[in-house]
Amino acid sequence: MEPTTGPARRIAWLVPGNDGYGVRRAVLGLTRELTARGWVTPIVTLTTTPFSDDCRAIGLEVIDLDVGPPPAFDGPLWAKPLELARAWRFQRRVQSAVESALRTLSIEAVHVVRPNLVALAGAASRRVGVACFWRMPKPVGDRYPLDFNRRLFQWVCWRNRIQPIANSAYTASTLGNRPVAPVVMHLSADPDRFDPTTVNGVGRHELGIPEQAIVFAMVGRLIPDKAQDRVLQAMAQLGTAPAPLHLLVVGGPLHSSYADSLRSMAQELGLSDRLHLIGAVDQPEEYYGAADVAINAYVGAESFGLSVVEAMMMGRPALVHARGGPGETVVDGVTGWHMPDPSVDSLIAGLERCLADRHRWEEMGEAARRRTLEYFTIRVQTERYMDIVQARLGTLTG
Repeated sequence: MEPTTGPARRIAWLVPGNDGYGVRRAVLGLTRELTARGWVTPIVTLTTTPFSDDCRAIGLEVIDLDVGPPPAFDGPLWAKPLELARAWRFQRRVQSAVESALRTLSIEAVHVVRPNLVALAGAASRRVGVACFWRMPKPVGDRYPLDFNRRLFQWVCWRNRIQPIANSAYTASTLGNRPVAPVVMHLSADPDRFDPTTVNGVGRHELGIPEQAIVFAMVGRLIPDKAQDRVLQAMAQLGTAPAPLHLLVVGGPLHSSYADSLRSMAQELGLSDRLHLIGAVDQPEEYYGAADVAINAYVGAESFGLSVVEAMMMGRPALVHARGGPGETVVDGVTGWHMPDPSVDSLIAGLERCLADRHRWEEMGEAARRRTLEYFTIRVQTERYMDIVQARLGTLTG
């Protein structure tokens, strides 16, 4: 779809400054593309970190407020009132500085990602008289009674005329559409970086994996929620396979109780020589060439699952837990396989389907890469974002 025509826009990103790698990469990628199209995308950080230098290095204007990071929303249920009180006090303390920065930049809108900054960004943008966009990075949690979390974020969006932008239809569904309806903008991967024809990959011999083995790859943090242990159990309980099955895990930390338990499990199951723990790496694309199939078995529901798209872009079909974003990115039976849940039984059934389609893996991998190039590149994401912004600003000023 061609982006909506309209003038170049000025949109400020409000960020804590201490975001993780994934958020930083997403911010830099989208702002770089928008800048190349003539848009102005200054950055306002609450804390001065090396991320400010990264932004300046690509030509972005940066205002460091040095007011400190916002309070986190990650405590137990009983602590929610205390978290909200701390957030309210923080907002009262820093809102005038944020408003001053926005006025100095003469922007038309504010873009925010972190949920604990949505109320601050919304209130500041309302007082300055500009629009506000919230890119939802994850589902709205449902662990609070009376649907409290969803109601709270809906009220904040309605009160401050914030347009939520969800990274998947699943994430959008957790916010609901009343009174404010979110729009969907999928995340993206870099097709030049994740190009199987140009990546200088790590060979199987370097990893101690036999060439004739069947290799499943899981790329992501080494934590229980990623279910590497369940995949290992499913491999052990699977019936006869056409070749030895190996599990390649790219992600850390390697020195943790969970990593130790995974090694112990592999030993008990007789799979010590078939489990390969690589640790955290900066270039995960270098490991897909050693794999046949990617697996995402996240225990809950992935909001999007960027590693799945990256695997597909590298020409690998993917076996995924279909609740959440991976159910939208992977086409069942075409670019991979869906599982209804991440239980060991479902993983066994999924692996059986996968092995039955072994003769189609190359064809499915090619279809996977074509799908990512059509729907999940930074160019597609940027054009979608421009559509959303132009339509929203046109509505507010029309």
